[in-house]
Amino acid sequence: MNKSPHNSTNRFLTHSVAKLLLASVVVSFSVSACGQQATPQSLTLSTSPSNAKNQNEGVSLVSLGDSITFGEHLPGSKLPVVPGKQGTPSKYAYPFLVGKKEKWNVHDLGMAGYTSTQLLRYMKNKRVKHDLRTADVVTVDIGSNDLIAAAYNILEQMFKDPSNTSPQTQQAIFAKALNNYAKKLPEIITQIRKQTDAPIILMTLYDPFPAGSSLHEITEPLLAKANHIVLQTAVEHNCMLANIYSLMNHHQNELVRVKSNDIHPTIAGQEAIANVVENVINNAQNYRPEQYVYTTSDLNIYSHPHPSTSPAATVTAGHLIQVIGRKKDWLRVRTATAQVGYVQRTNLQLIDWPWPRPSHLGPILNNAADNNSGATSQQTPSTAVDSGQIHVQMSPSIKGFRFHNTIYASLSQLAKAIGANLQVGTENQTIDVQTILQSGIKGWVDTHKTPPVLHYFWPMYESPDQITGKGDYNVHYTATGTTQFVQLQQTDYLLEIDGEPVRLNAPVIQLGQGQFLNSGQNLYVPVYEFWKALGGNTKQ
Repeated sequence: MNKSPHNSTNRFLTHSVAKLLLASVVVSFSVSACGQQATPQSLTLSTSPSNAKNQNEGVSLVSLGDSITFGEHLPGSKLPVVPGKQGTPSKYAYPFLVGKKEKWNVHDLGMAGYTSTQLLRYMKNKRVKHDLRTADVVTVDIGSNDLIAAAYNILEQMFKDPSNTSPQTQQAIFAKALNNYAKKLPEIITQIRKQTDAPIILMTLYDPFPAGSSLHEITEPLLAKANHIVLQTAVEHNCMLANIYSLMNHHQNELVRVKSNDIHPTIAGQEAIANVVENVINNAQNYRPEQYVYTTSDLNIYSHPHPSTSPAATVTAGHLIQVIGRKKDWLRVRTATAQVGYVQRTNLQLIDWPWPRPSHLGPILNNAADNNSGATSQQTPSTAVDSGQIHVQMSPSIKGFRFHNTIYASLSQLAKAIGANLQVGTENQTIDVQTILQSGIKGWVDTHKTPPVLHYFWPMYESPDQITGKGDYNVHYTATGTTQFVQLQQTDYLLEIDGEPVRLNAPVIQLGQGQFLNSGQNLYVPVYEFWKALGGNTKQ
């Protein structure tokens, strides 16, 4: 069973959904597609007979999607007069920006207003099939209108029968839309594969609403679920993944047309998306998600996909083994010792990793290397660290230290400082930091209280004269000049903020033994990256 990316309770209050729709501003998703095998530096463009062409014809980029791909509301975009026709996409849309920089031919097939169901039907179009057959790279951007349609369904029911629009009913409508999206997105990839073996890039879905607004609180749980569908599709269909959610989050005022009450990207937003796509193209090996089996008990590995054969190896509990293929009810796996075999898919704990997992990390919970896992522990019983203090504006100082030129701070103390809940899942290897109103640390601090009280500014409900003091949310590290010897171990934990994975340039570290692991008391994170992911400022 795959882990759920978000455990917090969904809040779909009737009046909030009405505001969501009446404001004509709704959830926005960006999906990009999966890829074939990559070279160490960049993705490998298709060279199969079906895609062979004269070199002088250039590389072809085909982009499928909705209004984000189309570049709606940007200069040069013209919606079609006849429904079902494409219209004229903007040259400022990200496919054309990628093509201009890479000097590629671009086929922007974005269809404004399309859901995943409509895009799947559109795959039968002769032009789509023709363009895909000549594609060297394919991107897909779809999903926002699936949830918009669900929201309008709720609003319609509200007008017909207000008594039949309870929060449970609303949740059921959104769940139905997400289930349909989970079916249609893989089918779209399958239809693409029938026309081309070109790499495909999938992009995660972004939240157009700034942190601290009521709409942000509504959309975040939906996005976490939808983005897990995108990740799952990328994993199971050998796709690459571009994280547009993290790109846009906490930068909506610059990258999204929020000042015009519009959910679509600004020109700067389209340029930022184009840069992410180019980065995936040029560094494909860093953007291919992976799937792992977490061994909750001893697991037999067979040399052939048949249980009658004797196990070739056994991996003990508490380890991750990578899934590298699928064959009916069997998974082809590779252990940390590079041993390849098969495991039965039934009742396994599967974990989808948004990017390649570092190969140097040690066992999940064990302090010593295990011969079955082949992982080498990075435990350092006598490691010298420079101790110091992490100063956070709205809280007392937090203990921190410098290790391998990275400043670490206590995860549990950081979470407490911003009023967030912390959930550590030892079985799904995930740390989920659930912030107030799912808004990171955007908001304000009442500096007249002792200690300072953290609040959040909701522009729909509060007026400026109610704000007694705004916070800058700075964090900085001050070394004390002392050196301590501590026991450290790098961990495999995936850090999530409000259900969305955060990519760190250094691993989460376990300090000492694991008796407080579930509460996160002995887990430390790279503080500057963590704080920026929350939307805060840093000062080194």
